[in-house]
Amino acid sequence: MATVDVAKADCRLLEYLSPALPVLEQKLDKLQLYRDRTRPECLSYMLWSCERGWTEIAVHGNHKPSCGGDPSTFPAVDHFRVSWDLKAVQWYDLPSAEYLPLQKVCEHQKCPSQKTSGSKVARAARPALSASASY
Repeated sequence: MATVDVAKADCRLLEYLSPALPVLEQKLDKLQLYRDRTRPECLSYMLWSCERGWTEIAVHGNHKPSCGGDPSTFPAVDHFRVSWDLKAVQWYDLPSAEYLPLQKVCEHQKCPSQKTSGSKVARAARPALSASASY
């Protein structure tokens, strides 16, 4: 996969809502990636463009009073990028310093939707993360 040297990239914060955000939120909701760690309203998103063809999205922990944590911090939880044609979503693997296919995130982090069991258990519908999107 491709690596990006952000220090050398010509990055700019996106001040408009990109169609990439709902695509990422839908995929994260399907994976239930953050379900066991936080609530959707305790996540915020920052969108930027560093590399032509991609919209990068940083997921941050929102430490407002109802979410807990130090309110003077805004820690990054994960980094993703979505292709401009909205067909590819990649996850930034910090240890390897490269973007990997989104499916790889479940190999490195706990994805409740990826757990296998002897029987299928229906899960309750969860609200999409977009209800809390802010940046």
